[in-house]
Amino acid sequence: MKEQPTNHTGGPLLEQRFRQYLSAFDGKKKDFSEVEHLFDAIFHKDFFETTNNSQQQQTVSRDQTKAIHSMYFAMGTSATLIHYRRISLHTIDISYHLFQ
Repeated sequence: MKEQPTNHTGGPLLEQRFRQYLSAFDGKKKDFSEVEHLFDAIFHKDFFETTNNSQQQQTVSRDQTKAIHSMYFAMGTSATLIHYRRISLHTIDISYHLFQ
């Protein structure tokens, strides 16, 4: 069976998929393979994010984000969405809090 490419759409569907992915951070330890399909549905292959760390911005790639999230799922991390805002056609501002 040929694998179908993931359709990365914007708008309400992307927000719904992101909220579903974030809800997987439910405080229960899990292997990333359990949620990888959710990750792949929202993080485009060319994805990157900019994080603010100690008053310094840092660019993080998709693979780096995947590795970090994998670690958080293994630790049983929980998440809360702070905001989800569309800034422009190709830019979304998302803020969320991960905690133990």
